[in-house]
Amino acid sequence: ILQAGGVKQLVALLVRGHAASDAHRRRLPPDIKQQLDKSAEEASNALWQLAAKAPSCNAAIRKANAIGPLVETLLRSGLGSSTAQFAAKAVVELVQADEAAKMAALDAIAAVSSKEAFDGHGWSLSFPLLRHLLQPLEAISRGFHQKLHLTIQVDLPLPVIERIRGLQADAGHKPAFEQRKG
Repeated sequence: ILQAGGVKQLVALLVRGHAASDAHRRRLPPDIKQQLDKSAEEASNALWQLAAKAPSCNAAIRKANAIGPLVETLLRSGLGSSTAQFAAKAVVELVQADEAAKMAALDAIAAVSSKEAFDGHGWSLSFPLLRHLLQPLEAISRGFHQKLHLTIQVDLPLPVIERIRGLQADAGHKPAFEQRKG
């Protein structure tokens, strides 16, 4: 599967399905929408199975940046759907690997929740294991960003702020604020 590029194809299938759905949101014929939904379900299921059963596939799926498309699938498919269930299971398998994967999931949740097609209100209640895995990191990240924002407000010397930014980058966090001018 890895040698044949199957993981990349599965991720591409999810991404293309979202792009087609967004582009033709109001004009999509029901049979095409049904086909896109079915392909998203099958791709999510395959990615979950691969992530759960083969460590090399798990790593390849993360390397293919599948977490974002899986989170988008989870939050756009309707929380009770089998597609959302498969996508959530795949994300759970992937985020157990490392903190960077957890941050990718949190970033994807934040990005998807602002889109018009968002259908994921209540995801943390529907998928408690995923919430459990992401919650500690989200709290740490939120606290880190609050502390970082506070240091800017008290106008610490620029070398200190740059050191904090460096630590943040080393930890795999994206800056929560723009570069300081001046």
